[in-house]
Amino acid sequence: MAEAKKRLLIADDSFIDREILHHILENHFEITDAKNGYEALNLLTNKEEQYDAMLLDVMMPVIDGFAVLQLMENNRVENLPIIMMTAEATKENVRRAGEYGVTSFVSKPFDAETVLEKVHTLLDIEPRGLTKDIGPLREFDINDTNMYVGRLTAIYKEYLKNKGVSDERFKRVSELTRILITQYASQFVGDEYEPAKINMITTAAYFYNIGYMTIPDRCIDFPKKNESDYRMYQKHTIAGGKLIRTNIASSCNYFISVCTDICMYHHERADGTGFPHQLTAEETPIHAQICAFAAQFDEVFCKLDDFTRQNFNIAISQLTVDAGAFSDEIYKLARECKGSITDFYRNRFAQG
Repeated sequence: MAEAKKRLLIADDSFIDREILHHILENHFEITDAKNGYEALNLLTNKEEQYDAMLLDVMMPVIDGFAVLQLMENNRVENLPIIMMTAEATKENVRRAGEYGVTSFVSKPFDAETVLEKVHTLLDIEPRGLTKDIGPLREFDINDTNMYVGRLTAIYKEYLKNKGVSDERFKRVSELTRILITQYASQFVGDEYEPAKINMITTAAYFYNIGYMTIPDRCIDFPKKNESDYRMYQKHTIAGGKLIRTNIASSCNYFISVCTDICMYHHERADGTGFPHQLTAEETPIHAQICAFAAQFDEVFCKLDDFTRQNFNIAISQLTVDAGAFSDEIYKLARECKGSITDFYRNRFAQG
């Protein structure tokens, strides 16, 4: 089951900085704002309110961040993880913060990836996906995303080339994802699954294993050789999401969102026993479920002697042996696409 979001208190007198932090953090955490040090102290000493961490600005009028730390100590507000925010983490600031047990700083202007990484590290939790409710895509969004995808593809292909691995399998998974997500989208009216978004989900599926770039080859080739290597193998999901999120351009938000989901959640299972977050089918984004199914179906179907409808049924039967891997909704969706899927594979392999 998905755990409840952690609660953060942001203490900063700058409205703009608070808004930036909301933009970076609000999809991952519950956030409460304090406009000055006194407001922060009132919230921290209110026994009805509990926070998991605080982001505290060093420079604030009336009482600064260090005065807040002193007053917290006087009021026995203890064991609260804190990140200090400053335009310049001087040696003196670091020394004074250390006297209160604070060792984590983020610099202004904020870097989104750094802020997320610092907060996740402070709370000893793994980052989650960036799923957002995004309206119709503009031509500007599409063009910017295409440029980003072009650069990402070049990097990934170079990695695969160096390993002597063809990207044909990833292309098939991508196109199978297109078939399935297009069928799924047919039940919706509006821009939720407009053609441009279907194209981006299709493209994102190509990168589902891009996190492999960050882990040793032995963990990919023999992931279950020992417990340590298997834990390292599991980290490719989180690592893939982090790689995609290195681009924080708002024009690429939709692609970054769905691609992060796919990288992070393609090893989740419908019964909640997958990794990295043990999400159930109800908690896992549908595009991540579809890509996960596409990857496993492709592996099974390509081992059969012909791409017939009968062999399609055999492939589905083999997958259902692993009870709990996929939901009934995913299997139903696949069966609805049987003709399109078998035609795709026959044509693909006929072309060599």
